[in-house]
Amino acid sequence: MMITRAVLGSLERVMATLLEHTGGALHVWLAPCKVRFVTVTDRQNEYAAAAVEQLKSAGIRARADLRNEKLGFKIREAQKQKVPVIAVVGDREVEDGTVAPRLHGDSQLEAMSLVDFTEWLIERNDPEHGGAS
Repeated sequence: MMITRAVLGSLERVMATLLEHTGGALHVWLAPCKVRFVTVTDRQNEYAAAAVEQLKSAGIRARADLRNEKLGFKIREAQKQKVPVIAVVGDREVEDGTVAPRLHGDSQLEAMSLVDFTEWLIERNDPEHGGAS
């Protein structure tokens, strides 16, 4: 016999069903961490940290992986954690003021300016207006 409170029990069941259905790969608007900035070398750390702050000020939850690890390792780790968008930052991106976004599932998008990237994320962060992609 199990006694649950209906309010919390039903919410837990909905979340469990959602996580099971999506395999933990939540859409951008629902994911706890929407963007992970991944730097190629330590030279890009300052740019990535500034980009994270810009996204946070726009209301988008983002983090930067500034560890001194190989790029492939950082990308694989973010994919295992099912982060919806991985923004790769190298020397070219710092020079151009862009990011190279990669969606969960290995689909690479064209490099875009940080302003365009922020607008793109804001659009996908709204579940009623394009948030399903």
